[in-house]
Amino acid sequence: MKTAGNADHREPWNKGKIVGQKAPFKLKDIWALHVRLQIEGRVRELHCST
Repeated sequence: MKTAGNADHREPWNKGKIVGQKAPFKLKDIWALHVRLQIEGRVRELHCST
């Protein structure tokens, strides 16, 4: 069942959001993640495979 008010106008889910490629991580952010993973003992996530 569709109502007349709902079928007329539908906003996109990403209206008003910034779209496109994100900026790369900064070195300090990478090390912050690295330290957090070490503290939590999540060794699998520390090593990246290329």
